[in-house]
Amino acid sequence: NVGVYGINQGDLALNSGNYDLSYQGNNLTITKALLNVIADAKTKVYGDADPSLTYQVSGLKNGDTAGAVLNGGSLSRVAGENVGVYGINQGGLGLVSANYDLSYQGNNLTITKALLNVIADAKTKVYGDADPSLTYQVSGLKNGDSAGSILTGGLNRDAGENVGVYGINQGGLVLTSGNYDLAYQGNDLTITKALLNVFADAKSKQVGTADPALTYQVSGLKNGDSAGQVLAGGLGRVGGEAVGQYDILQGGLALTSGNYQLNYQGNLLSILPLPVTPGDLGQLAALSDLRELQKGRDPDTPGDAVYRTTTLENPFLENPFLRAYALGMDVSDPNLLPATAAGPAEDASAKRVGQFTDRPLRAEAESGAGCSNQSYLADYWSCFNKPLNF
Repeated sequence: NVGVYGINQGDLALNSGNYDLSYQGNNLTITKALLNVIADAKTKVYGDADPSLTYQVSGLKNGDTAGAVLNGGSLSRVAGENVGVYGINQGGLGLVSANYDLSYQGNNLTITKALLNVIADAKTKVYGDADPSLTYQVSGLKNGDSAGSILTGGLNRDAGENVGVYGINQGGLVLTSGNYDLAYQGNDLTITKALLNVFADAKSKQVGTADPALTYQVSGLKNGDSAGQVLAGGLGRVGGEAVGQYDILQGGLALTSGNYQLNYQGNLLSILPLPVTPGDLGQLAALSDLRELQKGRDPDTPGDAVYRTTTLENPFLENPFLRAYALGMDVSDPNLLPATAAGPAEDASAKRVGQFTDRPLRAEAESGAGCSNQSYLADYWSCFNKPLNF
């Protein structure tokens, strides 16, 4: 061990008789060996726990071990958790052996930046609507940090307002902390089609006249668009010219813009009968197909007839009366204008039966001479170029 040890004569002796030996001793001094402790360089990511502070030992002698000559204390480091370089100090590490002098050589703990992941959320909007907020998810926060405390600014997206897919970019989103590296992962804003509602207008016309323009109302236009900019073509309808109702169809009306989805709601074109006049009834009375009226009956009174003539061209009826009214109407209905003259002559005052829609005209004829209490009814829809529902 370290110390001073006397140097004795030992077995040193003369082998000559010519001398007397006078011995003067001295000392052997054992000095401390130099024990070198060199701290290992260390690194960690911001926010992680410190690694163990280890070291290398050199200069051990006589079979000594580090555990036998060192007190088991630990190294320490300069305080701090932000990104940077921090010295590793001897701390509580010391010797338990007096045979060594300890030479400590420090090193550094380097704290590196943590990776902060920012992942943009996928977004969608309908054409013409305002953009949604461009939000994101954050992972990799350390040491109790919040996104709001280390990030500033916002995302942006590729320009465009038409239907399509637009990339969401990092924009002005940046770090305010030096403890992170930012890894940005983008996403997309998808603009979907807006619903354009087209409602056909109900239309009507009198039979035999030209169709009215088939018009429509539009709702759901966006971004200042007009119907003329996004639609082309016109509506159509189910064919037919007889009195009745016909569906108004989308026809050739179509979108010229890819920003909309068209929702069409149809309507009806009503073909209405022309008014029936006493003159029209005269035409009816002259038609040859009234010969089908081979049986007749006496009206309750001649005044029930709204049109009477002695010239009804039907060889099977003598001095006939003709009464016309709308199907489904009681002949005593006040909407029927009865004739006032009792004789078998045309009654101009009868004027017209009325204006009933969607009902065929019913004609009843009777012979003044026979077939009493027998009747034959015929329904006429367009006997004379006018529908007879009124």
